[in-house]
Amino acid sequence: MRKSTLYSLAGSFLFVLHVVSSLPLQLALEWSGVVDRGLSWSAIRGTIWYGEIDNAQYLNYPLGDIQQQTGFIPLLTGRISTQFTVQGSSLAAVGSVSTSLTQTVNISDTIVMLDLGQYGIRDAFDAPMSGSLRLDIDRLSFKDLSCSDGRFVLWTDTLKTTAQRYGGEGFPLEGDGFCEDGTMYLPVSGAGPTEQVSLDVQLAPNLDYLAEVSVRSATPDIVAALRLYGFDTQGDRLVMLQRGNLLINP
Repeated sequence: MRKSTLYSLAGSFLFVLHVVSSLPLQLALEWSGVVDRGLSWSAIRGTIWYGEIDNAQYLNYPLGDIQQQTGFIPLLTGRISTQFTVQGSSLAAVGSVSTSLTQTVNISDTIVMLDLGQYGIRDAFDAPMSGSLRLDIDRLSFKDLSCSDGRFVLWTDTLKTTAQRYGGEGFPLEGDGFCEDGTMYLPVSGAGPTEQVSLDVQLAPNLDYLAEVSVRSATPDIVAALRLYGFDTQGDRLVMLQRGNLLINP
C-alpha cells in the first residue's frame, strides 16, 4: 500500500475520532432514542466520553444525577459501553450499560438500591410500601423495553419495616430474579421463628405487575389478621394476589 494511501486512511480515522470524541452527550442521547422512550433531565453537560446529567427522570420516575464515562475499545466492535453512577433521593446505582448495532441494551455488574417509600406502591395491607430494595445484577438484556434475558439477586427489608409498623419484628426477603418471554420475575422469600413469607412479582414491559404474597404462620393472631385483610386460605398458606401498574401515580 502506498504511503499516501496510508496517510489518507490515518487522517480519515483521526478525523472520525475527533468528531466522535467531541460529540455532545445530549445529541448522542437524542440520536439513541432514549429521549423518545421517556428519559428527560434538567441539565446535561459533557461529551459522549464523559458527561453529567442533572435531575434525570425516566417515565416520570426520578432517577437523580448521573455521571457516565464511555470506553473507546468497544466502539471498534460496534458497541457503546458506558460506566455509570446514579445518585438520587430514591435511587442509587453503579455499574455498566452497553448497546449494540441490534439496539439491544445490556446492563451488567451493576448494583441498584431503591427507596421503596418514594414510589407510591401499596403493600398487602393497603399501606404505603416502605423499606429498601437492592438488586445485584449479573446481566440484564432489553430489546424495545422488553427484558429478553437476565439474572440478578434481590434483597429487601420491606417486610421488616411493615412488621415494625404493627409492633412486630419481621425479617428480610431475598431471592434470584430472571427474565423470560419479556417478563421480569422477582421472587423473594424469608422466614422467622413462626412465619414463612414469599413474594412473587411478575413485571411486564408496560410495567403492569402481578404480585402473589404467600404466608405460612403458626401464630393464630397473625392468621386472623391476614384473613381480615383479605388473604385467602390455600392449604397451609394464606395467599393474596395484587395487580397494578407502576406508572399509575408515580
